Amino acid sequence: MLKGKLLIALASAVLFLGACSNDAEAPKTETQKTEQVAGTYTGTVTYNRLVDPTGASTDVASIVMEYKDGKPTSVSIDVLTNGTSKKELAASGGYVMSKEEGALQWHEQIAAVEKALVDNNFDTTKINLIDEDGHTDSLTGVSMKVGSYVKLVQELMDSVAKGETEFGFSGIKKSEFPAKSGTDVIEVVYDNGKAVNLNIDMIQEDGTSKRAASEEGTYDMGGELAWHEQMDLLEDFIVANNFDVTKVTLTDEDGHTDAVSGVSIKVASYLDLVKKALETK
Repeated sequence: MLKGKLLIALASAVLFLGACSNDAEAPKTETQKTEQVAGTYTGTVTYNRLVDPTGASTDVASIVMEYKDGKPTSVSIDVLTNGTSKKELAASGGYVMSKEEGALQWHEQIAAVEKALVDNNFDTTKINLIDEDGHTDSLTGVSMKVGSYVKLVQELMDSVAKGETEFGFSGIKKSEFPAKSGTDVIEVVYDNGKAVNLNIDMIQEDGTSKRAASEEGTYDMGGELAWHEQMDLLEDFIVANNFDVTKVTLTDEDGHTDAVSGVSIKVASYLDLVKKALETK
């Protein structure tokens, strides 16, 4: 009887160990499934990023790649300025990169970069960079800085390899809010979905920009700093604090602050508008 019980116990132990073994291997099976999906992607992927990550310039580098069965088949590189294609502008003569005879224009130089990537099976290391600015000696006639574009292409391919094909918004989102004496305008600059810069203005009742009027001196609020200078300080403070407007502490019911040195204007209403602009989809 004892031998029979021992055999039953051993069989149970084998079944238990087998179950544990299967549980341990489950994550590996799931990982392999994810890799398989990522490795067979077919479609078009667009990757937009700010040319200047700080958002000081709102130009957007746009990389569009076609994929089939997990492999890139074509690439298009462009720069968008307020939605206008630099490639199309250069091709039409609206943007002239060089006036030297025989020199390649911007759209021709970027086409050479695209061709080199395709010809080298999208091995970005084949485009040799010779300095920190991103110039290359690999492409005849290409004098512009190509390093940032090559870097973005590689970032896109790395993302697709991990199964990522959707990215955050890059560019300006403009929100307008009716005010007593015009329209308040909040522009938030995003880089891949992250807010990185900010511009606050007001369109006055006569249709002119309050910021422009302040810069030109036609709007004078008095005091040491002009309206646009104080607004610049407020914007910089908000950006430096990762758009946490609660960092701009208020000292009275009128909405003044002591958090930003040099700012004497009432800022509470602007803080509320920035919060609303950030919530805008």
